[in-house]
Amino acid sequence: MELKKAAKDFGDGYDDKKGLFTYEAFNTDNVNEVLSKSEPFTMEDFNSSLKKTKISQKDYQIYLEDAKRFKNRWDYLQFYNEQDTQIMIKPLMTLISLQFKYKIDMFSFMSMAACSNAIKYTKAYEDFDILGTYPNFEDQSQKFYQTEYYWQSKVRGYQLQDKHQKRDTTNNVQDSDFDYFKQLFKDSNCSICGCKFTFANNPTLD
Repeated sequence: MELKKAAKDFGDGYDDKKGLFTYEAFNTDNVNEVLSKSEPFTMEDFNSSLKKTKISQKDYQIYLEDAKRFKNRWDYLQFYNEQDTQIMIKPLMTLISLQFKYKIDMFSFMSMAACSNAIKYTKAYEDFDILGTYPNFEDQSQKFYQTEYYWQSKVRGYQLQDKHQKRDTTNNVQDSDFDYFKQLFKDSNCSICGCKFTFANNPTLD
């Protein structure tokens, strides 16, 4: 999702204050020289070879009015950076509020997809009484059996996610644990419904 669309969808009304800047007017070799100047950038400085675009006269006049308020281009850059990030404040606050409605801390998850998954489980369990008694249901799906491919995928998945989060993987499950967990899953029942595991209700190590 593009920044402007996110701001429009979640920002309680889109207010385009992103600002204008010359992304290609300088490089790492001359950045201090270029940004230390007090005169405004020229219209040509706003040309983008990447996007094949040029600044309009209207937008350039807006930039000139803004630039009058600053001693040099460094000060204007700080102003631009503040504008560039401020546009996301309302959308982020909206998203935080949406997640908090379901008691979800969105910053505890790696992505919005993970937040959505957490909300799914919150909704699924909102009527669940941990002290209640629920009748068993007859699950007609195929009984779960652990294959080597399934187990190897599990092992690799846990390794990847833990390494990504820079967690210690010393005690992670290994390929060599296959027989132990195969028997464990075969002998165990679901702790929630009390039934044997099936491919519709398969076991998890979480």
